[in-house]
Amino acid sequence: MATTQDIADVEPSLPADQLKPHAVFHFDDLFIAIENDLFKVPRRDFENNSTIFQDMYSVPIPKGTPADGSSSDCPLRLAGVTSDEFVTLLKAMYPPHLYEDVKLSADEWQTVLRMANMWQFQVLRNLAISRLQPVVDAMSAPEALSMARKYDVDSWLENAVDSMARRAKALNMNDVEIIGIKDTLKVAHVREQALDIVRTAGYFNAKERGALDFRPTIRRVFGINAPK
Repeated sequence: MATTQDIADVEPSLPADQLKPHAVFHFDDLFIAIENDLFKVPRRDFENNSTIFQDMYSVPIPKGTPADGSSSDCPLRLAGVTSDEFVTLLKAMYPPHLYEDVKLSADEWQTVLRMANMWQFQVLRNLAISRLQPVVDAMSAPEALSMARKYDVDSWLENAVDSMARRAKALNMNDVEIIGIKDTLKVAHVREQALDIVRTAGYFNAKERGALDFRPTIRRVFGINAPK
């Protein structure tokens, strides 16, 4: 179970009375300090949408002790992100107008995805993945695999490996440089395992490669659960 020690920085960047209220995100009841900024956001949204925050605030605190985040004098101090990165997360959570489409750059959506992973915001994670899908689709298969590993997205991983398994060109050092030797060997294993089906029939050509279903082998080799 998470506690404030799991996600908080015990060494404040500034004393509480020197923190500067953020110009935009300073409302509601949860006080959060990051770098020199003091944010004030709805605690319910963090508790309801993040299992990390939910677990943290389910831990009983001693009677008479103020909870972290309960006031400007006792803010929750978050580590692992910059103030600008946190603002990007809040932009995704709170669009300027209700029901307005959230408009962020690809780099900003990657920031949202990283923090959604770190703090287990599942809805925001799914949103960021969907917004980054066109970016991943435009990448080479090795680049997409590297992106999938970075952000732990199984669908990107499975599609990237499937593409690399189907290509006629052999795996090479460029692949190793992008995805590393371990994943290159796993992709090679997928290619060999799947092609064994054809080799046992005594023939193989590019047309046969395209007809193969690599996904069961990919899921087994890479430890991916099949979609429900």
